[in-house]
Amino acid sequence: MHSFGDDKFKFSMQSCVTPFLYLMACQELGMRVVHGYVGREPSGQAFNAFSLTDDTPPLPFNPLINSGAIMVCNLIGQLDKLSPTERFVRLKQMLHALGTNDQEGHDQDFHVGFDNAVFMSEVTLGYTRFLLM
Repeated sequence: MHSFGDDKFKFSMQSCVTPFLYLMACQELGMRVVHGYVGREPSGQAFNAFSLTDDTPPLPFNPLINSGAIMVCNLIGQLDKLSPTERFVRLKQMLHALGTNDQEGHDQDFHVGFDNAVFMSEVTLGYTRFLLM
């Protein structure tokens, strides 16, 4: 392994986490179930536009926009009846494993966490993310 530059600099993933949320939901429930709750098409709007398809019932356009990511967050852990805290822990464990190839979470140099300042900023602006579910 080689490291160069600011590789220890912590940053907020925010919307970058949405593909991982989508993959987790598909892994847990299967694509057919997930796409019963969220569409597959681009909305043509900004990622934070809260718009739904004309389907019955209306769906978020896709899992990578905010409304779709919120829906997908609600799907994660449903089979296991996980609490919001347990779903967050599951997501942190999955991101840690992907970032380190460490399935047991022993690599302490790689941190996946929660930034309350970013969270509160998002809540204030109304741009909710998976952390609210």
